Amino acid sequence: MELKDARITILVGDEETTIEVHDALAGVTILKATLNAGQFCQALSRLARTECKAEVFDLNRVGKRKITEKLEFPLPLPVEHGLKKELAKKEAIRICPAGWEPSTYFSSQNSFFEFDGREWARTFMVKWVDL
Repeated sequence: MELKDARITILVGDEETTIEVHDALAGVTILKATLNAGQFCQALSRLARTECKAEVFDLNRVGKRKITEKLEFPLPLPVEHGLKKELAKKEAIRICPAGWEPSTYFSSQNSFFEFDGREWARTFMVKWVDL
């Protein structure tokens, strides 16, 4: 499979080098490889198949396009201020349409608002679709 919009990041440090491959259309990092200084020198000197630590992520999303939409909903009554974030997380998961994944981050300045005399929560939801 050829990625239409792949991006690579190489971060060289004193102790280790990290190489990340990102699928920009899907909005996901798909590979993170970590090499110590010796391994990085071997790779730069064209030693094929240099050993490294590697993690792969979200391979089921590779080659798909990430779609993001806003998700706003009223919080169930009554709302205790200290439990508002936890309640919002549970409610976002409960009401999110099938095929979508809600963000459960509710710590931004705009995460909560009042509308029509009720407390509402605001986040976003994402899904990945075939190109």
